[in-house]
Amino acid sequence: QRIVPSVVSHWNAIKGGSDTITKMLWSNKYDPPSKSTQARAISRMLMLCGVIAHRLNHICTSKSVEQYPSLRSFRVAASRRWTFHQTCLSLVHAIKNQNFQSRPPSVLTSSA
Repeated sequence: QRIVPSVVSHWNAIKGGSDTITKMLWSNKYDPPSKSTQARAISRMLMLCGVIAHRLNHICTSKSVEQYPSLRSFRVAASRRWTFHQTCLSLVHAIKNQNFQSRPPSVLTSSA
């Protein structure tokens, strides 16, 4: 356990999602092979899409909201179920294999 000042503790409890998203993106930073501004912007947009997919996964795989005593316990349980890094790896794997579960099986097997 860390001891933090009450002001910092309060901020951590009420801070907006942008701080959390920035932390996730920095801890899973992707440097594109090209150093151009466009490549960096596109990689950032793709990482933001990964964050959206990650948050949706947390929502879809969670229990009923009433089963969590607080928002913090929901966040901790969600992070233990599936990390952002795991989400990014599964997205890369799905894109490489073009294995999107949202498509009907007939679309996946067609040779169009």
